[in-house]
Amino acid sequence: MPRVPVGDGVSLYCQDLGSGPAIMLVHGGCMSHRVWESQVHSLLEAGYRVVTPDLRGHGDSDKPASPYTAEMYADDLAVVANRLGIDSFSLRGWSLGSTITSAFASAYGDRLDGLVLVSSAIFARIGAVARDERVSVDLPVERMIENQRYNRPEGLERFVTGMFHETPDKWTRHWLWTIAMQTPMRVALKTLRIYVD
Repeated sequence: MPRVPVGDGVSLYCQDLGSGPAIMLVHGGCMSHRVWESQVHSLLEAGYRVVTPDLRGHGDSDKPASPYTAEMYADDLAVVANRLGIDSFSLRGWSLGSTITSAFASAYGDRLDGLVLVSSAIFARIGAVARDERVSVDLPVERMIENQRYNRPEGLERFVTGMFHETPDKWTRHWLWTIAMQTPMRVALKTLRIYVD
């Protein structure tokens, strides 16, 4: 089932491979299921069922005019799991995917066998909020938004390069840049706003 309807005429592209305990992998902003290729291969070899949806507005999924909130994305993931007949599963989120999987855990935690957050500052922020401290955003979100608006191709190249501690090789940058360019500007701008929240 490559496409999964999630409501309001919107469907998500979704790979559902293998059998065994289910794991859903959720990509980051302006990315797609393609970024999980190595992990999918390893997990299939280890005997897992691996589900990799493209988030609404990303990759090969529909790109409607939507609010694009973490809660909306979490609800989409719940519908995907329902449609695929998966009652409980382990959830892995990377970057924006971590924020979305955290929202999923808050709303649907009883369905989770495990939760892994990759490249997320959520725990530091939770601690700061608990101490009534001001929470700062480490990402230069406003600059990233401006890069999307005024020089999108170059801005996305900087976005991709910024994912790494050291500059990756040109082929990796190009591969991720082509994935990033599949996300329309209007979606990228709304998802970047999630980082502020």
